[in-house]
Order: sequence, then structure tokens, then C-alpha cells
Amino acid sequence: MELAGEDVALILKKMVPPVFKRLGYTDEEIEKIRTVLAKPVVTIDAILNKIDDIKVYRETNEMDVTIQGHAVRLKGKDFLSPVNFQIWSASVLHMTLDITKEEWRAFIQYLVDFSKEEAEDPLSPNALDEVVKKLKMINIYDDWCDALLETWQDGVREAALLKDGKLFISTSIVESIVKKLEINKRMVRDILSPILSEPANVVLWKKWHDVKLTKRMWVIDWEKLKSIRDVSDIKITKGEDNGV
Repeated sequence: MELAGEDVALILKKMVPPVFKRLGYTDEEIEKIRTVLAKPVVTIDAILNKIDDIKVYRETNEMDVTIQGHAVRLKGKDFLSPVNFQIWSASVLHMTLDITKEEWRAFIQYLVDFSKEEAEDPLSPNALDEVVKKLKMINIYDDWCDALLETWQDGVREAALLKDGKLFISTSIVESIVKKLEINKRMVRDILSPILSEPANVVLWKKWHDVKLTKRMWVIDWEKLKSIRDVSDIKITKGEDNGV
């Protein structure tokens, strides 16, 4: 029996079984919960000799830790806080852990030291695929035009500029991908390196309707992107330079 995260959170707060009865648990399920509650609280050391495998994925900065045949995914804030791991341990391993922040930092360092680095993450979306997916959803113009600058001005919609073999996409697009994949911002350049142009990011500005529009952009080499990803579904709109 695997318990839902919010239910295990109640267990960790020492909530009594009648709470679960009101939540609709059967007597059999409540008895299993009693079993978990009855087990002694253990320290993180009790986990160390039960670890079967540790894999770290450089691209997404995530880690899979397999313990007694069960895999748990650590990512983002999990490297700073043991809360999600404690919930998982109580739910899946039926082990209630008592972990201080210092012990958790030492445990994470142990995992890093003994992990195997994997080139591709089998579970998380590939960041480059996410870039292509995003490009299929926005307007891309092959030259400066009113439609492009109007989009940049309103700040709500997204648009990109493909000019002279370079694709200029706003930092907000990259940040949305970073947020979705829960990766470290400092790793973005390494992640996108196979498709980046040099310089990798620039500030573009254009005067439009007596307004100076400024936009910080990431610069993608279009030919590099085409060589490693299918871009046939990405639509490029004709944008005529009307003196803008």
C-alpha cells in the first residue's frame, strides 16, 4: 500500500487514525497506517546500506535514487530540504525518518559522490525538445516588422526573430523552460550549448512609433538547431522591414 503524500504528511504530524476514518479509509487501510506509525523513527544512516543505485542527470540537474528496489526522484528544492524524501520514505518504505538539515546536506553529498552520471534522463523532457515545442507555439518573423515589435511591446505574447541565420528568442521563453523542468538557471548555457550562437545572449533594441523597445535575447544558431532537431513544423512568417 502506497499512501498519498498529503496523507503521509498527516502521519508525520502524528495525526491519530480517526482522522483517516473520516477521510474514508477502510479498517484494513487504517491498520496498515497504524503499522507505519508504530515503527520507530530512524535516522538517515538507516537508508545508506539499502541504496541500490544512484543516477544523476546533468542536463536537468535531477537524481534518481533506488532504495530497496524503489526509485525516488530528487530535484529542485529536494536538494535543500528532506521533506519530500521523508514523505516518500514513510509512504513507500514505511520508514519514518528524522533528518536534520545538516544530516540532509551530508546525505546529498554522499549521493553526489557515489552517483553515476547519465547523459539523458529517461523521465524528464529534454530541454532542447522543450525549446522546439515552444517555438512551434509562437510567431517567428524572418525580418523586423510591425507585428513583431507590437508583440514585444505588449509584453504578454511571445515572438521571435530569425535573421541572418540567427534565431533571437526572449529570456522569458528560456526562463519558462527552466521553470518547467526545474533546472538550475546557472546551467542553462551548458544545456543549450549545442544550439547557441556566439555571443549566446544580446540586448536588441529598435525604435518603433517613437518608442525605444529593448529586449534581452538568447541567440540560437538556426543551422545547429536544424542539424539536431526536427524543425519542419516550425512556421516562419514573412516580416518585411517597413522602416521600423
